[in-house]
Formats: sequence, C-alpha cells, structure tokens
Amino acid sequence: MQQAYVLQNRIIENYPQLRLLDDLHMTDNFVFPCFGLFKTLAKMVENESDYVEIIKIDYSPLNGIPTVHLIFSGHVDMLLVNRVFDYYQQLLIAAASEM
Repeated sequence: MQQAYVLQNRIIENYPQLRLLDDLHMTDNFVFPCFGLFKTLAKMVENESDYVEIIKIDYSPLNGIPTVHLIFSGHVDMLLVNRVFDYYQQLLIAAASEM
C-alpha cells in the first residue's frame, strides 16, 4: 500500500481539478491503472473552475478491485465517462488476476 500513499500525494499536489475525499487503501497492483483513470478524469474537466470529486473508493472483498464513487462539477460527456470506465475496468480486472 506504499504506492497508494505515493499516488494519493501525487493527486493532491499535481491535480487540483481532482478532489480526493477518501484515502487510498488499494494494493500496489491497482495503483498504476487507477493513476491512469484519475489522470484521464482530470483531463475531462473543461473549465478551470470545474472539478471531479472522488467521494469514496470501495474495495471488493473478493479481489480488492476498487470501485470509485465520484461527482463531476460542470458539464461532462457521460458517454465518454462510461467508455473511460469500461476501459479502466478491464485493466483493473487484469491487475486482479496478477495477485
């Protein structure tokens, strides 16, 4: 979980459009795909005053796959959000199989 701590600090320091309201407790194998997801979400924010609020992250008791609960301020293309989550879901499933 050391890498999750590093990721959490990187988000706080480098991505002001992401507001992380929950600590990251994921295992190391999920950190890289989640970092990609968070960076992609940050790029989807169009206006400087808008943000993505990551409210909570739940973890599957079976395989530890994180489920991200979030809210977008401002307008975001939800079809694009769905495609992004579909893509990263496959990466998270692959990471779970590496355990």
